[in-house]
Amino acid sequence: MVEGRKHGSQVLNLTKPKPLRTEIVELGGVISFGANNTFPQDISLRARRSPTYRAVLRKKNTYINGSGLAVDDSATENYIAMVNEKESLWEVMRKAIEDYSNGGNYYLEIVKPTAESDTAFIFRRDWTQCRVNSKDTGVFIARDWKHINDGQDDRLALIPKYPNFGRAKIGAQLDKLIKDEVSFGVRSILHVKNEEPEFHFYGLPDGLAAYVSGWHDIDYNIGRFNMSRFDNKFICSGILFIPADYTEEEAEQAQQMIDEDYTGEDNNSRVLMMYGTAEGGGRAEFVPLNDVDKGTFLDLHTEAEKFIIKSEGFPPVLAGISEPGRLGNNQDRQIIYDEYINTEVQEMQEDILKPVRRVLDDLGFSADDLRFINKMPWSMLSTEQFLEIFKEDQQVTEILKEQFLRRLADPSTKTNNG
Repeated sequence: MVEGRKHGSQVLNLTKPKPLRTEIVELGGVISFGANNTFPQDISLRARRSPTYRAVLRKKNTYINGSGLAVDDSATENYIAMVNEKESLWEVMRKAIEDYSNGGNYYLEIVKPTAESDTAFIFRRDWTQCRVNSKDTGVFIARDWKHINDGQDDRLALIPKYPNFGRAKIGAQLDKLIKDEVSFGVRSILHVKNEEPEFHFYGLPDGLAAYVSGWHDIDYNIGRFNMSRFDNKFICSGILFIPADYTEEEAEQAQQMIDEDYTGEDNNSRVLMMYGTAEGGGRAEFVPLNDVDKGTFLDLHTEAEKFIIKSEGFPPVLAGISEPGRLGNNQDRQIIYDEYINTEVQEMQEDILKPVRRVLDDLGFSADDLRFINKMPWSMLSTEQFLEIFKEDQQVTEILKEQFLRRLADPSTKTNNG
C-alpha cells in the first residue's frame, strides 16, 4: 500500500424519524407539531422520497377523490363549480385530500371582501405552513417553521379559526408570497383533522406507523444505496498480487489505471493485478473476490413495500401487488374495490366533507347531500353484457363463449389462439 494514500468508506445511514410528542408543547403561543415543530415537513419529505409511499398516496387519493362532487340543489351546484377565480370545489378538495392523506390535517381558507359581504371564496392552504395557536382560536401561517419557535415572530401571519372571521394579522417580515395571499379581505381558516387519542390540536395520518418505524426511510435509502453500488461498486473477480518494487510515480499510474479500467459495469469477472515489494521471499498470490452483496436488501425492500401499504390500510391488490390466496383478476379486484369503497373510502369521504357542508350551509347554500362521485377506475365487461352483445350473432360459437368465460374467471387461462 502506498503511504499517505487515503481510503474511505461510506456507511448507509437509515435516518431515525423524529418522534411525535403526546404532551402539549407551547412555543411562545404556537402549539408544536412534532419534535422541533417540523412533523409536517418531515412526513412531506418522505412522501417525496419514498417511491412506495408516494405511489400508494396517489392511488389512495384517486379513490377518495372519485370523479367529482355532486349536489342536487342547482344554486349550490353553480357555486361549487367555481369557488375561487381558478378552481372548482372539487379541485380545491383534491389538494386538501392530499394533505389529509399525507398528514392527517387539511386547512381551507374562506375569504370575504368584507364582513358583511354575501360573496365568499374558498382556497386550500398548504398544511405544512399551518400551526395552531395556544388558545386554539387561530392558525399561524409561515413558510419556514424550522427557524420559527415563537408566536411573536414577525415572520408569521395569524388567521382566525372558523367560524370567526377577521383580517389576518401580518408580521413585518412575513414571506412576500404569503403576505400577498392573506392581505385581501376578511378571512377564516377551517381546520379539519383525522382525530387521534392524546392529540388534541392536530390530527395524524393513517400511515403513521410506517413513519415512526422508519419504513419510509428504508424504502428510500435502499434505492440510494443500490444506485451507489451500481455506479461505483462493480467489482472484479479477484486480485492477483505480484511481488515487485515500484516507484511512487508508478503507484500513481497504477491507481489511475484502477480508477479508469476496474470500476463500472464491464468489470465483473476481470482480474486486477497489484504489484508490491517482495518481502519474505515474495510469492504471487490470487485472492478471489465474491460479490456477496448481489441483491442486497431485496427482501428488506419487499418488506418495506408491504408494511407501507399495510399501514395505509390500502388493499395490496388495488396497488398492483398480488396476495396469497387471491386470484388477482378483474372479478377479484371488483370485490375488493366494492369493499374498500363501501367501508374505508366512504367513511373518509364523510369525515372530509362534513365540515365543508357546514361552511356551505353557513354561506346560505343547501349542501346536505354534497357527495363524491365514486367511479371504478377500470372497466370490466360482465358475463351478462357479453351475452347480450352477442346473443343474435350466429358467428360467435359456443367455443368462443366458453373461452371468454374462462378468461373472465382467470385472465391467465390460455386458449388455442393465445
